[in-house]
Amino acid sequence: MKAITRKGLLVLVGILIAGGIFWAIVESLSGQAFHDEIPTYVVKRQPFKVTIKAIGTLEAISSKAITAPFNGKIVKLVPEGTFVKKGDPVIWFDTTDLEQDKQNLETEIKLAESRVNQLEDELRLLEKKQQMAIKSQQEKIKYQEVVYRDAQLNYETEKKLVERSLTPRSHLDEAKLALLQAELALKQEKINLTKMLESNRSQLVSKKAEIEKAKIELEHKKNKMAQTMRKLEKAILKAPGSGYVIYLPIWKGGRMEKPAEGDQVYTRFTLAQIPDSSTMLATVPVNEIDIDQVKPGMKAVVRVESIPDKLYPAEVSSKSIVPVTESSLRSLFGGTQTAAKEFEVKAKILENDERFRPGMTATVDIIVADRKDACVVPLVAIKEEDGKKFVFLKEPNSYRKVEVKVGLVSDTYAEILSGVKEGDEIYLRDPEERIKKLGLLEKVKTGRQGQNIPLQSAK
Repeated sequence: MKAITRKGLLVLVGILIAGGIFWAIVESLSGQAFHDEIPTYVVKRQPFKVTIKAIGTLEAISSKAITAPFNGKIVKLVPEGTFVKKGDPVIWFDTTDLEQDKQNLETEIKLAESRVNQLEDELRLLEKKQQMAIKSQQEKIKYQEVVYRDAQLNYETEKKLVERSLTPRSHLDEAKLALLQAELALKQEKINLTKMLESNRSQLVSKKAEIEKAKIELEHKKNKMAQTMRKLEKAILKAPGSGYVIYLPIWKGGRMEKPAEGDQVYTRFTLAQIPDSSTMLATVPVNEIDIDQVKPGMKAVVRVESIPDKLYPAEVSSKSIVPVTESSLRSLFGGTQTAAKEFEVKAKILENDERFRPGMTATVDIIVADRKDACVVPLVAIKEEDGKKFVFLKEPNSYRKVEVKVGLVSDTYAEILSGVKEGDEIYLRDPEERIKKLGLLEKVKTGRQGQNIPLQSAK
């Protein structure tokens, strides 16, 4: 009987010891579930910014274009990205044809000048000849006037003699005939002078017109020479300002490509530009979901991919009114396509950096809201149920489900307006999910002594 009693006692003690160990393990596992396995976060008050992140490129606010001044072939270009000062050569055109044109025009101009000089000499000679001919004709008229006066005097004398019967009447008839002949001869010489003057005038007009034509031809050749000289001067395209050379695509061979040596280009083709890198913009696409939050004047921070060690302050200068891009996305599970519209936003960089280049990749964080002091928690800690938001507040060996009022929200954090305060420790994941996996949910709910620990919701 005593032996059996001792054996039973030993069994009972073993059971009690095993049960104690079991409950110790359970308590240890439950504590680890809350304290070790589930990450927590201590609520803090700190500055809090809400930003919209977008990736785009740098561009200059202003730039100066280099255009082709005439149709021609490119024979040389400075490498793209070369820094040039105003007046430095950038692009060279082939001048072979222009040099030949220049030589031909020099010869043609000399011949045209000789032609003009020859015609002007001919005009002066013609004028002298005409002056001599006019003078000779005028002398003829003077002579005929003398003859006419003599015939008139003779007629008057014969008339008086006939009246006194001192001479036969036949003499008077002869004198009258001589007078008529002298009068006709005088009139004829005067007519000849008039015709001569008209002829001279016509000859002078013709000769002057010939000279004018020759001068026009000469001026035309001089203009062509001036154009050729201007083309020769412009055959070397020079930088209109200081900056880095950026070549622009042109249409060639059925596609758009940047200019290269040997390319045939045409007048007014824009071949390159020199951006003013002292004032740069970061141009980024912003999704239509976020665009209403963006306002001109908002502060921003720009990070340039090739200069990762520095952040640049910026300010939103403009946003497009209509979408500038539309990207189509297909569901991974074969669903229908959806279109994401994007609007162009430009942010002016407020700090210059000589390393800036147009086209560089830049990330812009647009600050749409900024709190100097806010109570913030990670977004992953906030759960939603029946339209209400709550967090799991950590308590010794348990937790409370606390409803919270959320303010500003960023990509990773949220502002808490009420529900928790600075210093509170909250779970970053739903503790019930972890406890269920360990099979300890009922243990946490009832407690070690079998007391009920309700899941409270603090509001």
